[in-house]
Amino acid sequence: MRIAFITWEFPPFIVGGLGTYSDYISRWIAKLGHEIQVFAPRPAGIEGPREEERDGVVVHWVDTLEQTHPLRHIFNDEISGSGDWVNFFGRIVVFNSAAAS
Repeated sequence: MRIAFITWEFPPFIVGGLGTYSDYISRWIAKLGHEIQVFAPRPAGIEGPREEERDGVVVHWVDTLEQTHPLRHIFNDEISGSGDWVNFFGRIVVFNSAAAS
């Protein structure tokens, strides 16, 4: 089977659990004898090959458009995901889940 695996996080650029999962599941699928190709965004400022193979997995590093946060001078990365933001977006998720039910 030929499989295209699209993810926004893949080693060595790991932010959370998705990168670890993407790494393990893609190698596991390759060990089962399937052809797997992973497509992941290339982090800004990182140079190197656009395609590489490791453990039977072909990884395609895709250049993406820079998406600049309009309020980047007010909110830095450390505080943008905490406090009132968490409560605000948490309520949106709960509302959307309830409305979809």
